Amino acid sequence: MHNVPTILYFGKMDLPYNNASASRVSAICSLLSDLGYNVKAYGLSKSNMGEGYIDGFYFSNGKYPQKTIDYINLFSTSRNIKAILKKTTNINEKITYIFVTSVGFVNLKYLIKFCSNNNIGLIYDNGDMLSTTSGGFFKKILYKLNNVFFNKLAYRNMDFMCISSFLANLVKDRKKIIIPCIYNSKSYKFSFLTNVKYHPTDRLSICYCGDPGYLFSKDKLDIIVSEFLKLNVEKKELIVMGIEKETFLNYCKIVKRDIITNNTVVFLGKQPYDECLKRIVRSDFTILFRSNTISTQSGFPSKIAESLACGTPVITNLTSDLKYYLNGNNSISKIGYNDSDLGDMLRNAASLSKEEKKAMHEFCAKNKNLEISSWKETMEGFLKDVKTK
Repeated sequence: MHNVPTILYFGKMDLPYNNASASRVSAICSLLSDLGYNVKAYGLSKSNMGEGYIDGFYFSNGKYPQKTIDYINLFSTSRNIKAILKKTTNINEKITYIFVTSVGFVNLKYLIKFCSNNNIGLIYDNGDMLSTTSGGFFKKILYKLNNVFFNKLAYRNMDFMCISSFLANLVKDRKKIIIPCIYNSKSYKFSFLTNVKYHPTDRLSICYCGDPGYLFSKDKLDIIVSEFLKLNVEKKELIVMGIEKETFLNYCKIVKRDIITNNTVVFLGKQPYDECLKRIVRSDFTILFRSNTISTQSGFPSKIAESLACGTPVITNLTSDLKYYLNGNNSISKIGYNDSDLGDMLRNAASLSKEEKKAMHEFCAKNKNLEISSWKETMEGFLKDVKTK
């Protein structure tokens, strides 16, 4: 690989596909690999330490910080990144670009100097600049201080690959591109789905897969369940994967009595990733409903790309840039944040015939607007632009 230009990717993603950030990064890495680069991604994991090659790129996970001293080291030293850069240059690999998601500002300061001295393009994968973290008070303070210094350095010294137009609009006087959550249809994680088929029935089948966040801070699963229970349809099912029924009831204040006895809402808890994908394929729709916040407008739901990759249309309100990628063929969607808006969308879904639901699935299977192949030209042009300063 010595004659192939190398791209390094640094961040806190749990590679290759163990969280939303990792799914986005892995798809981007596959895209860069398809463009002819030798791509190496370095992340952090609580349980999946190790390395390997997958979907056209190399990945390696370090240990995710557990103790306070680990977080201090993560934000205040650059030993690990220095070691990786030294190892890469020692084997005569030509580093052309370095992508960064979220690292300590001391790491970033070192990378800025390293890239400037070696004519390397430095790009910030701006997917969660405005996000916060959960945890104790000291951990939150560390993250906040790191974000302040990191952002100050990033806006002055890096070019930006933004996940949404909201974040792109914050970037001034730097090269920038917008790439949402995309997917690699040839990825190993979708390979086993060739034998999993969708068969429409008279029953309305909806699936939610994921973590809705503490007290539904990410996805309003309580409203989803509440509005689904109100739906005046005899044959219906809502499958919930990713959260236990007991946890849902502890969080929820609006549907406790109904959910205990109602068998149209089924909680399967946390399931293996492949089982979640199979359920998505077999469902009429996946569902997502979010509030109108800075976080939802600046991000882009990885669940949308995941559902479309499985050929399954989405029921969702249009946060962030979703209006550019969803339409009446691949979704039932609208701009709206009230409970009644979701109710309208559910009634619309319930009114569809088997033939209409099948047609939507067929459209999703053929449409590639979030597949990496549709973003090659855009990425290639951006990389050339970064190099022409």
